[in-house]
This record gives sequence, structure tokens and C-alpha cells, in this order.
Amino acid sequence: MRSAVYAAGGSCRQDTTYDIWTCWAGQGLIRRLDGRGGGTIYGSTYYLAATDPKSFWGSRYGAVMAHEAAHYAQWITVGPALAPAYLQAEGVSWVLTGPGGCGNIFEILAGLNAGNYRC
Repeated sequence: MRSAVYAAGGSCRQDTTYDIWTCWAGQGLIRRLDGRGGGTIYGSTYYLAATDPKSFWGSRYGAVMAHEAAHYAQWITVGPALAPAYLQAEGVSWVLTGPGGCGNIFEILAGLNAGNYRC
């Protein structure tokens, strides 16, 4: 999927502190991946709907990246089955807490505050 970022004129870089890639390509491509325009992780790559994750998150960058690294650890544990499991958890979350992911077990385990969730 990184190739789609490059094709859309975006960029990627490896963040060795958190052992994940960050990619950004502006609102269009990532909004389609994420549905909200924030960001999403797939495997070891965090896709962000901004021009650069450090400038987008500012002082929250470290907390958000730690949150995404927790999701990457979930990917390592569960594998590609995490994608449908996450979507199912998001559906349960929607019923329990409304939109926003505050009831999603994967987000709770990764840390809602660190992930910039407002619950």
C-alpha cells in the first residue's frame, strides 16, 4: 500500500523509535483508507491524512506513535485477521458508545488518550 501513497504524491519514512513506517499523502487517499481523515495502521505502516506526522500531531506525536506501535504489536499477535476483527470491534463500539471508537477493544488496549480519542 505504500506504493499507492507514492503514486498519490505522498511520502513515507521509517520511524525507528517506534519500529513503524509513517506515510502521508494528503486528505484524499488516507481519508478513503481511514474513513475519518485521521490515520490508520495496517501492518507496520501508519497512514496519515496530513503532510507530515510530526507537524500534524505536534507535541502529541510521541503519544500517538506509541499508540500506533501498540496497534502494530496487535498486528504481530493477530496477523491480517486483525483487520476484520478491528472492523467488528468498531461496529460493537458504534452500538455501545456511538461513533468515535471509544468502545473499540483494540483502541482501548492501545490507549484511548494516547491515540487522541475524545471519550
